[in-house]
Amino acid sequence: GHYACRYDPADVPLPIEPAAETHPLHEVLLLHPAVAAPTDEAAIRHLRAQYYGMVAEVDHHIGRVRAALEDAGQWDDTLVVVTSDHGEQLGDHGLLEKAGYFDGSYAILGIVRDPRHPEAHGTVVERFTENVDVMPTLCEAMGLPVPLQCDGLPLTPFLRGEEPPWWRTAAHWEWDWRFALIPHGPHDWPW
Repeated sequence: GHYACRYDPADVPLPIEPAAETHPLHEVLLLHPAVAAPTDEAAIRHLRAQYYGMVAEVDHHIGRVRAALEDAGQWDDTLVVVTSDHGEQLGDHGLLEKAGYFDGSYAILGIVRDPRHPEAHGTVVERFTENVDVMPTLCEAMGLPVPLQCDGLPLTPFLRGEEPPWWRTAAHWEWDWRFALIPHGPHDWPW
């Protein structure tokens, strides 16, 4: 389609090369055919160009949603949240998908727009946030109490252009080592 061919593979940057020394998990991931990136430069450039095209398509459809909200007179009454559950390695460190523990997988983009605070629109926040922050953000924005058992933190101070002094200084994620390789076992990949 149109978006799959939108970017010339020759124009996209090459991925970050794997380091000479790697973590044992990284070594296992590099052996898995579904996670290891192509080593052929043309193939990896093509893959990255298609991904950029998919991002452009998502951007186009976000624009359609915005236009529909504007046409309905709801744009200035709608809190917008766009996020993802993970990023994409795109060949960085020799990996595809969300595999690994690198920024490409876990430093994901989030867009939050609160129409009540236009002074903060366009602000880039480079603090640790997590997907569990979405629910308390929506609760606070709607004037609802944040449940005590909620693990997330409301992003509403950032939406007002404020930097809360109590904000987290680290983020966490889990990995359950399900890619454990058992050499010479009955199955190469036991899942």
